[in-house]
Amino acid sequence: MNVYERIVELLKQEPILQDFKYVKSEYAFVKRVNGVKYWLHLYHVFTFNISMTIQPAAYVRYDVLEKWWERFDFRSTRDHRGLYTVGVSTDMIGFYPFFDFDYDGSNFDEMYPLLREATIQCVEYTFSTFKTMEDFYKEKVLPILEGKNEPPQLGSTWVFEYLTAGRILYPESYEKIKEIVMYYVEQRTLSGEPGIIKYKGKWGEILAYLESLDFSSGKAKLPKK
Repeated sequence: MNVYERIVELLKQEPILQDFKYVKSEYAFVKRVNGVKYWLHLYHVFTFNISMTIQPAAYVRYDVLEKWWERFDFRSTRDHRGLYTVGVSTDMIGFYPFFDFDYDGSNFDEMYPLLREATIQCVEYTFSTFKTMEDFYKEKVLPILEGKNEPPQLGSTWVFEYLTAGRILYPESYEKIKEIVMYYVEQRTLSGEPGIIKYKGKWGEILAYLESLDFSSGKAKLPKK
Protein backbone atom coordinates (compact mmCIF):
# COMPACT_ATOMS: atom_id res chain seq x y z
CA MET A 1 0.00 0.00 0.00
CA ASN A 2 1.55 3.29 -1.08
CA VAL A 3 1.26 6.64 0.69
CA TYR A 4 -1.79 7.76 -1.26
CA GLU A 5 -3.65 4.52 -0.62
CA ARG A 6 -2.92 4.82 3.11
CA ILE A 7 -4.43 8.32 3.10
CA VAL A 8 -7.57 7.13 1.33
CA GLU A 9 -8.06 4.23 3.75
CA LEU A 10 -7.75 6.54 6.73
CA LEU A 11 -10.14 9.12 5.26
CA LYS A 12 -12.71 6.38 4.65
CA GLN A 13 -12.95 6.08 8.43
CA GLU A 14 -13.86 9.74 8.96
CA PRO A 15 -17.48 10.18 10.11
CA ILE A 16 -18.04 13.14 7.79
CA LEU A 17 -17.28 10.93 4.76
CA GLN A 18 -19.35 7.90 5.74
CA ASP A 19 -22.09 8.75 3.23
CA PHE A 20 -19.55 9.19 0.45
CA LYS A 21 -18.27 6.56 -1.95
CA TYR A 22 -14.63 6.59 -2.94
CA VAL A 23 -14.44 6.52 -6.75
CA LYS A 24 -10.96 5.36 -7.69
CA SER A 25 -11.15 6.57 -11.29
CA GLU A 26 -11.90 10.12 -10.07
CA TYR A 27 -9.57 10.10 -7.06
CA ALA A 28 -12.52 11.43 -5.13
CA PHE A 29 -15.05 10.78 -2.40
CA VAL A 30 -18.44 11.36 -4.03
CA LYS A 31 -22.04 11.75 -2.89
CA ARG A 32 -25.11 12.61 -4.99
CA VAL A 33 -28.34 13.88 -3.46
CA ASN A 34 -31.35 15.09 -5.47
CA GLY A 35 -29.42 16.44 -8.43
CA VAL A 36 -26.52 17.80 -6.39
CA LYS A 37 -23.06 16.25 -6.50
CA TYR A 38 -20.68 16.76 -3.59
CA TRP A 39 -17.12 15.52 -3.85
CA LEU A 40 -13.73 15.67 -2.20
CA HIS A 41 -11.03 15.48 -4.86
CA LEU A 42 -7.58 14.29 -3.86
CA TYR A 43 -5.33 15.50 -6.65
CA HIS A 44 -1.90 13.99 -6.19
CA VAL A 45 1.32 13.43 -8.05
CA PHE A 46 4.30 11.20 -7.36
CA THR A 47 7.77 12.61 -8.06
CA PHE A 48 9.84 9.59 -9.07
CA ASN A 49 10.56 7.57 -5.90
CA ILE A 50 11.09 10.66 -3.81
CA SER A 51 7.78 12.17 -2.75
CA MET A 52 4.06 12.51 -3.26
CA THR A 53 2.26 15.85 -3.28
CA ILE A 54 -1.46 15.91 -2.56
CA GLN A 55 -3.88 18.81 -2.99
CA PRO A 56 -7.35 18.27 -1.47
CA ALA A 57 -10.31 20.35 -2.59
CA ALA A 58 -14.07 20.12 -2.10
CA TYR A 59 -16.61 20.72 -4.87
CA VAL A 60 -20.35 21.08 -5.34
CA ARG A 61 -22.28 20.83 -8.60
CA TYR A 62 -25.98 21.69 -8.89
CA ASP A 63 -27.07 19.86 -12.03
CA VAL A 64 -30.02 22.17 -12.64
CA LEU A 65 -27.63 25.12 -13.00
CA GLU A 66 -25.23 23.36 -15.35
CA LYS A 67 -26.93 20.81 -17.60
CA TRP A 68 -29.16 23.06 -19.69
CA TRP A 69 -26.35 25.12 -21.24
CA GLU A 70 -24.22 22.17 -22.33
CA ARG A 71 -25.39 22.86 -25.89
CA PHE A 72 -23.79 26.31 -25.79
CA ASP A 73 -20.51 25.31 -24.16
CA PHE A 74 -17.39 25.42 -26.31
CA ARG A 75 -15.84 22.66 -24.24
CA SER A 76 -16.33 18.97 -24.93
CA THR A 77 -19.39 17.23 -23.52
CA ARG A 78 -17.15 15.33 -21.13
CA ASP A 79 -15.52 18.52 -19.87
CA HIS A 80 -18.87 20.24 -19.43
CA ARG A 81 -20.26 17.37 -17.41
CA GLY A 82 -17.22 17.59 -15.17
CA LEU A 83 -17.89 21.22 -14.29
CA TYR A 84 -18.34 22.21 -10.68
CA THR A 85 -20.48 25.10 -9.44
CA VAL A 86 -18.41 25.78 -6.33
CA GLY A 87 -14.86 24.72 -5.55
CA VAL A 88 -12.93 25.31 -2.33
CA SER A 89 -9.29 24.36 -1.84
CA THR A 90 -7.62 24.13 1.55
CA ASP A 91 -5.62 27.33 1.08
CA MET A 92 -8.89 29.24 0.61
CA ILE A 93 -9.80 28.55 4.24
CA GLY A 94 -6.41 29.24 5.80
CA PHE A 95 -4.45 26.01 5.33
CA TYR A 96 -1.56 25.01 3.08
CA PRO A 97 -2.61 24.37 -0.53
CA PHE A 98 -0.69 21.09 -0.77
CA PHE A 99 1.04 18.55 1.43
CA ASP A 100 4.28 16.71 0.67
CA PHE A 101 4.78 13.14 1.80
CA ASP A 102 7.99 11.18 1.50
CA TYR A 103 7.62 8.35 -0.99
CA ASP A 104 8.63 5.76 1.60
CA GLY A 105 6.19 7.18 4.15
CA SER A 106 8.91 8.19 6.60
CA ASN A 107 7.16 11.51 7.39
CA PHE A 108 3.62 10.09 7.27
CA ASP A 109 2.95 10.39 11.01
CA GLU A 110 4.02 14.03 10.85
CA MET A 111 2.17 15.05 7.70
CA TYR A 112 -1.07 13.10 7.87
CA PRO A 113 -2.56 14.99 10.86
CA LEU A 114 -1.94 18.27 9.01
CA LEU A 115 -3.56 16.93 5.85
CA ARG A 116 -6.46 15.44 7.78
CA GLU A 117 -7.29 18.65 9.64
CA ALA A 118 -7.18 20.77 6.47
CA THR A 119 -9.22 18.23 4.50
CA ILE A 120 -11.94 17.78 7.11
CA GLN A 121 -12.24 21.53 7.63
CA CYS A 122 -12.49 22.05 3.88
CA VAL A 123 -15.21 19.43 3.54
CA GLU A 124 -17.17 20.75 6.53
CA TYR A 125 -17.02 24.34 5.30
CA THR A 126 -17.88 23.64 1.66
CA PHE A 127 -20.67 21.13 2.11
CA SER A 128 -22.37 23.12 4.87
CA THR A 129 -21.96 26.57 3.29
CA PHE A 130 -23.15 25.38 -0.14
CA LYS A 131 -25.50 22.58 0.82
CA THR A 132 -28.34 23.86 -1.37
CA MET A 133 -28.81 26.07 -4.40
CA GLU A 134 -30.38 28.63 -2.08
CA ASP A 135 -27.10 28.69 -0.13
CA PHE A 136 -25.19 29.22 -3.36
CA TYR A 137 -27.44 32.12 -4.28
CA LYS A 138 -27.02 33.73 -0.86
CA GLU A 139 -23.23 33.35 -0.86
CA LYS A 140 -22.38 34.09 -4.49
CA VAL A 141 -25.19 35.92 -6.26
CA LEU A 142 -26.83 38.11 -3.65
CA PRO A 143 -23.66 40.06 -2.69
CA ILE A 144 -23.28 41.07 -6.34
CA LEU A 145 -26.88 42.22 -6.60
CA GLU A 146 -26.40 44.25 -3.42
CA GLY A 147 -23.23 45.87 -4.76
CA LYS A 148 -21.05 44.27 -2.09
CA ASN A 149 -19.00 42.18 -4.48
CA GLU A 150 -18.26 41.58 -8.16
CA PRO A 151 -18.51 38.35 -10.12
CA PRO A 152 -15.34 36.44 -11.09
CA GLN A 153 -12.94 38.29 -13.36
CA LEU A 154 -12.23 35.16 -15.39
CA GLY A 155 -14.41 32.68 -17.22
CA SER A 156 -18.08 32.65 -18.11
CA THR A 157 -19.68 29.79 -16.19
CA TRP A 158 -20.80 32.22 -13.50
CA VAL A 159 -23.05 34.00 -16.02
CA PHE A 160 -25.07 30.86 -16.70
CA GLU A 161 -25.15 29.85 -13.03
CA TYR A 162 -26.17 33.22 -11.60
CA LEU A 163 -28.89 33.80 -14.19
CA THR A 164 -30.30 30.31 -13.74
CA ALA A 165 -30.28 30.48 -9.95
CA GLY A 166 -32.06 33.82 -10.09
CA ARG A 167 -34.67 32.62 -12.55
CA ILE A 168 -35.44 29.50 -10.51
CA LEU A 169 -35.40 30.97 -7.01
CA TYR A 170 -36.60 34.54 -7.57
CA PRO A 171 -38.46 34.70 -10.90
CA GLU A 172 -40.11 37.96 -9.87
CA SER A 173 -36.65 39.57 -9.65
CA TYR A 174 -35.16 37.83 -12.69
CA GLU A 175 -35.20 40.88 -14.98
CA LYS A 176 -33.25 42.92 -12.42
CA ILE A 177 -30.82 40.07 -11.89
CA LYS A 178 -30.36 39.76 -15.65
CA GLU A 179 -29.72 43.49 -15.97
CA ILE A 180 -26.93 43.40 -13.38
CA VAL A 181 -25.34 40.19 -14.67
CA MET A 182 -25.36 41.41 -18.27
CA TYR A 183 -23.81 44.71 -17.17
CA TYR A 184 -20.82 42.76 -15.92
CA VAL A 185 -20.80 40.66 -19.10
CA GLU A 186 -20.46 43.90 -21.08
CA GLN A 187 -17.66 45.09 -18.80
CA ARG A 188 -15.79 41.80 -19.13
CA THR A 189 -16.22 41.96 -22.90
CA LEU A 190 -14.71 45.43 -23.00
CA SER A 191 -11.79 44.29 -20.85
CA GLY A 192 -11.10 41.41 -23.24
CA GLU A 193 -11.90 38.43 -21.02
CA PRO A 194 -11.62 35.41 -23.41
CA GLY A 195 -14.19 33.35 -21.52
CA ILE A 196 -16.81 36.04 -22.15
CA ILE A 197 -15.72 37.15 -25.62
CA LYS A 198 -16.24 33.70 -27.11
CA TYR A 199 -19.98 34.11 -26.46
CA LYS A 200 -20.15 37.55 -28.04
CA GLY A 201 -23.17 37.74 -30.31
CA LYS A 202 -24.71 34.63 -28.73
CA TRP A 203 -26.12 36.01 -25.49
CA GLY A 204 -29.49 36.84 -27.06
CA GLU A 205 -29.96 33.23 -28.16
CA ILE A 206 -28.74 31.90 -24.82
CA LEU A 207 -31.06 34.13 -22.80
CA ALA A 208 -34.04 33.31 -25.01
CA TYR A 209 -33.41 29.59 -24.53
CA LEU A 210 -32.99 29.94 -20.76
CA GLU A 211 -36.19 31.94 -20.49
CA SER A 212 -38.11 29.32 -22.47
CA LEU A 213 -37.25 26.55 -20.01
CA ASP A 214 -39.56 25.21 -17.33
CA PHE A 215 -37.71 24.46 -14.08
CA SER A 216 -40.76 23.59 -11.99
CA SER A 217 -39.86 19.90 -11.85
CA GLY A 218 -36.37 20.65 -10.58
CA LYS A 219 -34.96 20.00 -14.04
CA ALA A 220 -34.73 22.18 -17.14
CA LYS A 221 -37.47 21.25 -19.62
CA LEU A 222 -38.81 22.91 -22.72
CA PRO A 223 -42.49 23.81 -22.29
CA LYS A 224 -45.03 21.62 -24.05
CA LYS A 225 -46.45 23.14 -27.22
